[in-house]
Amino acid sequence: MKTINKTWMKGTAQSAIPLLAATLMLSGCLFGENKQFFEKAELSANALEAGANASDADAQPSAPEAQPVDVVSASPTPSSSPHCTATVGTTTENLRIMFMIDNSGSTATTDPSHRYSSQTIQSFIQNYGSHTNLTFNFGYFADHASVWDMVTSRFLSSTSNAFGDSAGLSAAATAYNRISPSGGTGYTAAFNSMKAVINADEAAGIKQNYVVVFMSDGQPSDISGNVASGIIHLVDDLRLAAQGNGTSLLTLSSVYFGPAADNTSIGNLTTMASEGQGQFVNTNTSNGLVINDIINVPGQICQ
Repeated sequence: MKTINKTWMKGTAQSAIPLLAATLMLSGCLFGENKQFFEKAELSANALEAGANASDADAQPSAPEAQPVDVVSASPTPSSSPHCTATVGTTTENLRIMFMIDNSGSTATTDPSHRYSSQTIQSFIQNYGSHTNLTFNFGYFADHASVWDMVTSRFLSSTSNAFGDSAGLSAAATAYNRISPSGGTGYTAAFNSMKAVINADEAAGIKQNYVVVFMSDGQPSDISGNVASGIIHLVDDLRLAAQGNGTSLLTLSSVYFGPAADNTSIGNLTTMASEGQGQFVNTNTSNGLVINDIINVPGQICQ
């Protein structure tokens, strides 16, 4: 019976290899036919085949852990691999894009001088800042959260002028570079700030869809009890706020740029993206990230 089970398991794993490779290669096409993505897909398929072959022996050594991917030159791998018919680069709908960046004390080490987050925003502006259907919001959080006021050109605890063009986003990113990291990692503070921005939009009669890109290096310091459940509640509450006018939708993607071994924080941010119907990226680097590759446009067909 043992031999039959092992043979069946090997056959099942091997039969999944071509499907996995094809799926990953299709993902690479949608993200821009990135050469390293295809190489990664081939490595993933080979790893699965190696695992199937290893089942023939009862005591095979485990394979070494995969190394982090350089996200400057490689497309990120989403947690749930949803692929949509439209991206932020191809959609023609009016879309609100919200960036919320972790500025807690630990980011002085994980993102020195804001180099990582600044490169991320500036790269996004270079690629899509000319798209007039897109408007932008920039905020950061630690113990408290602040958002950029597009009229007064400064960070405030709350504002009804949170969205503007790419010039305003660039000014916000430049101003953020002058703010020193400090304090805890206030996920609740960040989500309350984003909810206030959305509520102000709705009070003004704005009926557009939202995309949130949430970037952090660690665990929340202001959620007690079950952290995963707390994060799910925050995401659901934010999405409900966007839907309050009866028309707007919101997706949320998360980016982790902390230590590679912090599996708890990685798990929390994966949960956040999954609940937000977005994508998760674990960068394990302080280099730049092509944010447009992970944005899921609300209301598009994804599978």
